[in-house]
Formats: sequence, structure tokens, C-alpha cells
Amino acid sequence: MSSTPGSRRIYRKPISLSRVIEVIEKYFKLEPKGIECVPLSEAVNRVLAEDVHAIYSYPPFDRALYDGYALIADDIAKAYEDNPVKLSLKGRISAGESPKIELKRGECCEVATGAPIPYPADVVVPIEYSKEVDNLVYIYRRFSKGFGIQYACTDCVKGEVVAKRGTLLTPLLIGTLASVGITKVKVYTKPTIGIIAIGNELIEPGKTLERWKVYESNSFMVKSFLKDLGLEAHYLGLIRDRYEDLKVILDKALIEFDVVMTIGGTSAGYEDIVYRVLESYEPGIIVHGLKVKPGSPTIIAIAGDKLIIGLPGFPLSCFLVLHLIVKEILCKITGLLQEKRELYGILLKNVEGTLGYVKLVPALIRREGGTFYAYPIHLHSGFLLKASLCDGFILIPEDRELITKGERAKIVLTNFKDSDLIFIGSHCPLTERLLLELHRQGIRVKYLFTGSMSGVVAIKDGFADIAGIHIYSPKSDSYNRDLLEDLGIRDIVLIRGYDREQGFILRRGLGDVVNSFMDIINLRLRFINRNKGSGTRALVDYLILKEAEKRRIDPSQLKASIRGYNVEVSTHESIALAIVEGKADVGVGIRYVAEKYNLDFTRIKYENYDFLIRKSFMKSSIFRVFNRLLTEFLRSIIGEYRGYRIPDTLGEVIYEA
Repeated sequence: MSSTPGSRRIYRKPISLSRVIEVIEKYFKLEPKGIECVPLSEAVNRVLAEDVHAIYSYPPFDRALYDGYALIADDIAKAYEDNPVKLSLKGRISAGESPKIELKRGECCEVATGAPIPYPADVVVPIEYSKEVDNLVYIYRRFSKGFGIQYACTDCVKGEVVAKRGTLLTPLLIGTLASVGITKVKVYTKPTIGIIAIGNELIEPGKTLERWKVYESNSFMVKSFLKDLGLEAHYLGLIRDRYEDLKVILDKALIEFDVVMTIGGTSAGYEDIVYRVLESYEPGIIVHGLKVKPGSPTIIAIAGDKLIIGLPGFPLSCFLVLHLIVKEILCKITGLLQEKRELYGILLKNVEGTLGYVKLVPALIRREGGTFYAYPIHLHSGFLLKASLCDGFILIPEDRELITKGERAKIVLTNFKDSDLIFIGSHCPLTERLLLELHRQGIRVKYLFTGSMSGVVAIKDGFADIAGIHIYSPKSDSYNRDLLEDLGIRDIVLIRGYDREQGFILRRGLGDVVNSFMDIINLRLRFINRNKGSGTRALVDYLILKEAEKRRIDPSQLKASIRGYNVEVSTHESIALAIVEGKADVGVGIRYVAEKYNLDFTRIKYENYDFLIRKSFMKSSIFRVFNRLLTEFLRSIIGEYRGYRIPDTLGEVIYEA
């Protein structure tokens, strides 16, 4: 089953996730290569090969938890601030000193933190609740027996298992082992791992980004992922999509490393070279394709006694394969007990599956009491930043075409943390600055910029706390309120935000000649449009409608005359970038972005960027912090943002339902 380099052949026979380990183990033992004994001081991030038993109990004696006075609790049963108990000072004991003092009723002994407790003292009173005068100690507060004392053997006892086989040795655990007398540990031999990145379109970070190239980022992600498992990987470099280049570097890597990971080039297209090279080894490819989306173009091969894993090139696909497959493989090879970070949450929107494939959908997660709620965010596997902001992935089994809103679904956790505030809505540099300031003030903020309508829906579904929106209404020539009335959303409040200068973003030199869509048509300029559902798109269509009415023609006819009307992008930045790259001459966006990219700008109007808020959230202390920053912090920084202005009504409620 060979193929010549450069030819095309569909080789893939995807298998289900549940079969991957079984298939690999037919050819390759997924187990540690051996065991070695290492000094405890060098054992961080190694995996224990045996249970570790305490040589000594901890602590080995009763000791003081505070600087203060050891005494008999019954002696201070009636101590109060205005009625202190007077005790005789018998002596002092320092940390590490033998407790040669024996107390009687009415006596006490000064002890340092960590010092042994003299017999028969059963409490240590912190020094701040006492006063010493001429060998007499006055105690101003009563404490119960045992307070201020850590008794012998209460943390662990001699012979107790203090660390289990298969455990990753962390700094805290190493400190624990040292405290019970351990100086050496038996650990599994680490596999050696090499990483090769592949792609004509890639360039190493640190170099100038050339046009039509992207930075090679997956190797950083893969190395970091492995480091989190206690493994070190060696980056072997970036190569082009050439059969000979990969064959040479892979042949060398297979001599030096136990496991080699390639990134990219794993599909079955004309330029995808990985499977062509892997066919040259024996037994060669054992898995080519997984029944999972994203992540389907994954290859696993065996070369003698070495394992090769071909990861997909799209970042999200690569990341998910690391979590779903690579982690389990490497845990078996390293002897690490695998922790599956999963939970079940209630879906707040329908999610579609693909029969025959496990599908993973990025999601934000909210915890309310003991219940988790999952809000799906639909992203292509090329997305990286938005995927990294998500908490995990909803797993849709291969036998389900749809999981409906309200059902419980399995969620694979990747980055879940509880939050104080969830923001979903339209991207704006000024709002992003506001959210970052909330974060700096200790508010746990989750935010995702997915558009105005996404924000409205997230509020309507009861997931987001705040949404940033700027949805234009032609019928009243205003923003936001008409849409909310039409949708009939309840239990919401719209708070007045700020204004952004909206207009034509133009190639340099066109600022004086373009003032309308008729100018764009007459000059045969290439237009680039915003996506349907965005506030800017609604404004574009309104302007075209008014132009068509003025000329008494059908709006669809006018749209057909605009070169690029059907070419859509999803952000103001994408508009500007398309113009900078020469793919378009004009689009509609905000002045701030036009000036950021040194482009011309012709104002159309100011738009309102407002904040839609769940009414219940307004009762929280977090909302009060948000509202204070909205009305005070924004005023202090607005001068840094060209094309913005703050109305007198900033922060006021302008609509409620």
C-alpha cells in the first residue's frame, strides 16, 4: 500500500476514539520502559513507580502552632478581657529544644512556634492575648483544649502510604516526602519525545511575519501540554511540505527518541506528506483518521519499537487530540495515573452532532450551586484565541445527531474556573479595556466577543450577565431598543454606554472621493461587507435602502451593483486588514480601527454601543463595581481612543423589560 510522493490517494479509514488504545497495543506496548531510583531533590515531575511509606510519623512530637504560652486550659476557663487570669511563668522553650519543664496548675511556659509542648499543657495561647509582668503572665481570653497545638502523628504515621504509585511528584509532594524521612524514590523512566512542525505557510515566531504566512504556534502548545504532564519534549524544527525533508529529519529522530510527534500535513491531500513518509516504516501506519470532529486527520504509526503520532495542523484540532488521545497514550507510557477532567452540565442551547463521529463543541460553563450550565460557542478548528477562552468542550456521542437545550451532556474540561461575571457581545477596544480593569480589581471575568446578536441571545438564554450591543434599527434610526422590544426579552435592563464614530474605511487617497454607496458603485471600488446579524451590517443595508429609495430602484439591484457586497467578514479589524492587504478598497467600520491601520475614513454617523444586563445581576455587588468603572474609569481614559465620545446619560437605564 505505497504511494509516490506528490500523488494523491485517499488512505484514511477513521476509527472510533474508544478503539485507539486497543489498536496501538496490538503493535506497541503502552507501558513504562523501566524504573530508576533518583534523589528526591531531582524527582520533580517524575512519576512514582511504587507506593511510598513514611519512615517517620509527622509531626514526630506535640508542637506549638504559635508564639505564646503553653498552659492547662482549665486554668483560663474564666479569662476575659476585663478579668484576666494570672499565671506564674515557669520557663521558656525554643524550637528544637528539649521540653524539660513540667507544669502544675496555675503555671505556664513561654513557647516559640514549632517548640515542643511541656507536660501536661493542653493549650497554647497566642502571645497577643497575654501580658507578661515580673514573671507573671496575664491571659485575657479563654481557649479550648488543643488550641494552638499540633499533636504528634496527626498528619501521618510511620508506615502510612504518603504517595501512591503513578503519582506525579510535585514540589509540595516532594516536601511532604522529605518531612517523613524519604531521600530517594523509585520512578518510571521517562520517554524521550521529539516534535517536528510541518507547513509551507508557517514561519517561526520572532521572525517578521510575511504576507500569507502564519506563525508556527502548535509546537509551543504541544511542548507546554507535555510539560504539564511532567514530560520534556525537544523541538526539532520547522520543515516545509516536502517528502524528502520529513523523511530525513524523521529517520534521525527515530534513532534518538522513543516518541516522535509531527504537527500538520496529516490529511490525505496533495501536499499532505506525513502519511506518505509513515508508510515507509514497518509496520507503518496503524491509525489514519479518528471519528472525532475536530481532530479527525490524526495519524499514528509504528517504526520498529518507536511510536509516531501525527497531529492535525489546525490549532483547535491539535489541542483536542492532545486531550483526548495523546494524554492517555503518554500516561500509559509514563505510568502516570490519568485524571479525567469531566463533568455533566445542562445545555442552554441545542448542539448538533455528526452520526458516526464524536463531535466536540467549545463551551463556556457557569456554576450555580451544585449545577453546571454549558453554553456552546461554535468555532471552526482554526480558531485559537476564542477556543482558549472557553472552559471546555461539549462531547456529542457518535450516535447522536442532536442534543437539545435542557439535556445533560458530558463536558471535557480544559480551562474551567468559576466566574463572577460573564460577558458576551460585540468586540470593542474600549469595552475590552473596561473588562481588563475589572479583572485587575479582582473580579473573575469571563468574556467572549462573538457579536451583538450572540450577546443578546446569551442574555435571553440566561447565561451571560452582560452583553455589549450596537444593533441598528432602520425604522427609528436608532440603536438596540427596537430589537429588544421586537424580541420581547424579559427581565433585562439596557444601560447607556458610549458612542463610536462609524463610517467608510478606505484605501489611502480615497477619503475625499467616497461619501456614499453610489460613489463606491461609480468608481467600481471593491467593497468588503460585515456579517449578517452584526450592527454594522444593519447600518450598511439601511444606507443602501435609502440610496435605492432616492433613485427609485430596487435595493437588490443596487446591492448587485456593489462589487464585493456578498464578501463578508466578522470584525472591524478584518475590514481594515482586507484593505491593507489589497483585497478590498472600502468597507464600513469604526474610526478607531481605520486610524490604527493608517487608512482613510469618512464619517457616516455615531453609533450607540450599550450594555444589556440580566436584571437579577443588577442586584449583585459585582454589578456595582462594573457600573462604577463604566461611569468613572471610562471617562478617565476616553481621550486615548479617537472616534469615541461619552454621552451625558452614560450608565443610565434607557430600557427595561
